[in-house]
Amino acid sequence: MDIRQLTYFVSTYKHNSFSAAAKECCVTVQTISKAISNLEQDLNGELLFERKNNGVVPTEFGRAFYPKALEALESFNSAANYIDVYHEQQQPHTKLAIKLCVPDFPHSSAICSNINKLLHLATPDSEIDTAICSFVKGIKALDSLEADMLVTLGEPETTVYDVIRVGVMPTAAVVVENHPAAQKNYVDRQDLEQYPVIFASDFDMPRSGSIVNIYKSHDYDLHLCTPQNPFSFALSLFKDKAMCLVIGIPAIVPHGMGLTMKQIDPNDMQLVPICLITRKGTKPQGYKAVETFLLNDGLMKGFSALK
Repeated sequence: MDIRQLTYFVSTYKHNSFSAAAKECCVTVQTISKAISNLEQDLNGELLFERKNNGVVPTEFGRAFYPKALEALESFNSAANYIDVYHEQQQPHTKLAIKLCVPDFPHSSAICSNINKLLHLATPDSEIDTAICSFVKGIKALDSLEADMLVTLGEPETTVYDVIRVGVMPTAAVVVENHPAAQKNYVDRQDLEQYPVIFASDFDMPRSGSIVNIYKSHDYDLHLCTPQNPFSFALSLFKDKAMCLVIGIPAIVPHGMGLTMKQIDPNDMQLVPICLITRKGTKPQGYKAVETFLLNDGLMKGFSALK
């Protein structure tokens, strides 16, 4: 049993899919399948998953083993990064400005507050200021030294900045409650290519690695529309039956507005990378603690804390 096997097991468990785990871990499906089989052998032949035509389902033993695997991975990552975190903690109190480059939404202030609290636990000697802005404004803030680092959903194509991938998030589609696709268990590729998909120019620039561009890079024939203001955004959703591709966290959908989040069929769903961006060749104080926080699913915890 090794850390690589546990990593593949946790990813497969989260996505109920060898193929989704392979995407997340940047390996082949065969590599995931073989690692899981070897792990099952190391566990005296106990099966971790039931193999099905449309994915995998954890066995009773697999469900019991999952929290142990998570604990082992977190302990390993904590130990691996301890020396860097230790040296950072010896430094004097500092301020750390982080820009979270995602489209604004009704719960954004609560998200930033959650993330600030969680980050403060990771780096108690730093004063954390997390704010949401567009990718364009985030880059300007980084260049002007107003921001120490950016956290992006999507991996920008750039050699000007240091970019490290620190995780992934599932994606989903937001539609109005009377949308034809809202009655289905899953939104699938046919739906995504049949109905308009909202394109936000501040976030979906060709080189920004956004959710829309990730789907386009996998040859999805998306029919894009570009609302210019909140009114035209709502009009696109309600009148044109458009879809909005977002991260798959139901809590970000505002209540009482007639909207619903639909999960995308696991065979069609694309994962969006979470990236940490800093100025080329420089790492601000507190960087390693933030990186470790993100590698341990800190961003997902910040979003999921909303009810």
